[in-house]
Amino acid sequence: TLDALVAAAADLGIENADLSDPVNLFKHVVIKQRGEIEVRDSLSERNDTVVFRALVNAVVIVANAFPEKKPGIATPDPGYGRNGQVLVRVYREVGATSDRS
Repeated sequence: TLDALVAAAADLGIENADLSDPVNLFKHVVIKQRGEIEVRDSLSERNDTVVFRALVNAVVIVANAFPEKKPGIATPDPGYGRNGQVLVRVYREVGATSDRS
């Protein structure tokens, strides 16, 4: 949820983080002809992969949210067979430097 993302940013010392454009990579949303939004079961499967390359210094917050029963309302019942684990790997290009200590 947005509250969890804001809290994670605050834990990193980032107050009033601009989280106006969060991305949910594994959500399957259909916009119907009349503009209604329908949330469907995710199309992602175990071991699906997403790769990003940061071209500027960035803080990235990865959230592993519970499934939603309708848009914006998460259900705390993970009882539909998926454990919701996520693996994040961070690679650094050879010769790249970091401003963080």
